Amino acid sequence: MEQRPTAGYLRGIATEVSWLIVILFIAIGFYSIAAPPPNEAAAPDTFSAGAAMQHVLVIAQEPHPMGTPEIAEVREYIVAELGRLGIEPELQQTQAPDPFFDPGGIVDITNIVARIPGQGGEAAVALMAHYDTMPTTPGANDNSAAVAVLLETAKVMLSGDPVGNDVILLFTDGEEPWPRFGSPAFIQEHPDAGDIGFVVNFEAAGGSGPSMVAEISGAESWIIDQYSEAVDRPVAFSFATEIVRTMGEIGTDFDPFRNAGVPGLHLAYMRGSPIYHTPADNIDAVSLRSLQHHGDNAVGVVRHFGNLDLARPRTDSSNVYFTLRPMFMKYPAWFGWPILTVGAGLVMLAARRRALSPTRMLAATGTTLLAAIAASIVGTLLWIAITIVRETPTVLEAYGYLAIVGGIVIWLTNRATRRFEPQGTGAAAALVWLLLGLLTVAALPGTSYLFVWPVLGLGIALNLQSNSRTRLVAFVLTTAITVPLLVPAIEFFWQFGQPRPGNPDSSLPAVAAVAFLLVALAGAALRSVWWRPVNLD
Repeated sequence: MEQRPTAGYLRGIATEVSWLIVILFIAIGFYSIAAPPPNEAAAPDTFSAGAAMQHVLVIAQEPHPMGTPEIAEVREYIVAELGRLGIEPELQQTQAPDPFFDPGGIVDITNIVARIPGQGGEAAVALMAHYDTMPTTPGANDNSAAVAVLLETAKVMLSGDPVGNDVILLFTDGEEPWPRFGSPAFIQEHPDAGDIGFVVNFEAAGGSGPSMVAEISGAESWIIDQYSEAVDRPVAFSFATEIVRTMGEIGTDFDPFRNAGVPGLHLAYMRGSPIYHTPADNIDAVSLRSLQHHGDNAVGVVRHFGNLDLARPRTDSSNVYFTLRPMFMKYPAWFGWPILTVGAGLVMLAARRRALSPTRMLAATGTTLLAAIAASIVGTLLWIAITIVRETPTVLEAYGYLAIVGGIVIWLTNRATRRFEPQGTGAAAALVWLLLGLLTVAALPGTSYLFVWPVLGLGIALNLQSNSRTRLVAFVLTTAITVPLLVPAIEFFWQFGQPRPGNPDSSLPAVAAVAFLLVALAGAALRSVWWRPVNLD
């Protein structure tokens, strides 16, 4: 007589399969924000990270803050490299207080402005990068990599036919201290400032990661439409630009341009942010993948925006957008309401079919939300304790800590909601996501997609749990909708939550609480539809 597998054996197999599904969709989430492989020896009309790295090796030999002999040497190098390309740059000089070495003293500030003629367009495209560093760092990523990107982009553009609009290369001085000096001087005093129809600022606050849209100035909907067409790997998330916008000025050269109403983008990579403004930001810390992504984006922007009529005014609308490779998703912000409505209806239908009492549902929902918040606080405290011991974790260490602490956060959330099994947990998790969806659609529409789509997925999943096959479909569907959307958001908040010894004022460990909260909420959602091959509840 054939012996049937025991329930315990089946549960073990199901658990392993379920975890494999989760890991698969986590990998898909990271794939969406992966930088491209480097082009170390590219054709003349394509960007080469290998060629750009040769500039970084020269520029980032030592710290070169404003007003020092070291930055004068870097400036001479940039001018010489532009000269080799047949470009004669202009040096815009001004003066500023010395913030580093002589309080009350005055130092010279010098912007390097190079203009490449186009075919007669009315407005110019500007690419911008600061070439000064903090006294504490050689600044290989912040911001020698971006300087190298501008130099190599100029070489690529000069190898082919000119675009319609002029291209302005702006290497600014005096970006690191607060307030900035070089970029405001350009905006206020340089005659080319009035010609700029689109500007892109290149920065880095770490050593790797994708070249991501951090800020947008001007008609956001139109800019995102054009940018997603201009580059091969657009990495942009409306939640990130919305959060940065609510913060106001974040202290880059993009601020004066945005305040002056100049349309444009601020692109940055920030994985490995503990090296920011430290001696560890050296040539060994530069990712060729990130350098390649910066460069590909620069070339794509020039070729696309360089051939647009930038003088024509653009209308704007509120849109939601996010990268989910190989797709770039974009839709009107109002579309979040019907998605949320359908998802809420499906959740209510599932609750009615299961005959869940309103009292029990509310109790389960409140417990789930409070458990997620409490677990995220515990996770943040653990993370702060870790950063005391390990002030500058490596990228690998940081993600290891995230996995460990995130696991603790999920375990705590699950323990707190265990008593509501089997019926109440799924509806409770869905109602928590529904509440967050309502809040974000109304107040932060760019962030809403992180919550409204999981509500829809949970609503469908909760109605598909009649047998083991449909339960597996429900779990895969919920995981597919929730995890890839959340991975970039968790990555974003996690990087901002890293310690930054070189700039303690910018270090916000408590921001990690948001990352842990998203981890806890995702854990609650997935647990509510966790696949079981037989009815073991």
